[in-house]
Amino acid sequence: MNDIVYILRSGKNEELRYSLRSVEKNYPHERVIFYGGKPDGIEPDMFVPYTQPGDTKWEKVRDTIEMVCKNDQLTEDFILFNDDFFIMMPVETPTNYYDGTLDERIKTIEGAVFGRHSEYSDRLRHLAETLKNAGVANPLNYAHHTPMIINRKKMLETLKKYPNEPMFRALYGNINQIGGENMPDVKFYQRRQPFPIGQYASTADESWKQEQIGQIIRGKFALRSRFER
Repeated sequence: MNDIVYILRSGKNEELRYSLRSVEKNYPHERVIFYGGKPDGIEPDMFVPYTQPGDTKWEKVRDTIEMVCKNDQLTEDFILFNDDFFIMMPVETPTNYYDGTLDERIKTIEGAVFGRHSEYSDRLRHLAETLKNAGVANPLNYAHHTPMIINRKKMLETLKKYPNEPMFRALYGNINQIGGENMPDVKFYQRRQPFPIGQYASTADESWKQEQIGQIIRGKFALRSRFER
């Protein structure tokens, strides 16, 4: 089994509590490790305090991922989690997921989501061009709200080769041809409820606080985990 890594800030984090409860119940793992901050009342198996450098959120996380991958105390492969990832059903064999292609993702967010170019879509366009120039004819969209299995050595090699690409998930997945399953993203945004719920779910602030998905998760994982003090 592999270590799970969360990159976090300190302070109150209710979603993380329920994410950990779902991990403890449904996802095979070795240890749970926090990088960055340690939210109130939660004690992981390992905590690495770290102030993230970088000018944007993508650069901050990329730099932290590089630090994680240099830590030889971790398992060779680790699982990257966000605090709003929830494992709704037991997972026997973890895998990676993607949601169609990068070109399809760009078209969607510039159409239905934003209706225009945005900083995010421009970064995706730049990444898609980088990947195509590297010989990846049809890059896949690994910007998926599910856990990602990462090999520390391969990620370090990828980040070193492409130092100006902060969108590290899709960069890593395509350069290393990790494959995985094609599945629609599981993010529940406000007024977007992709029921029925499968093995995974992810929430936004509004859907966690105000909509049915948040109620379902809080009801399903009502018991405290071993990480809550």
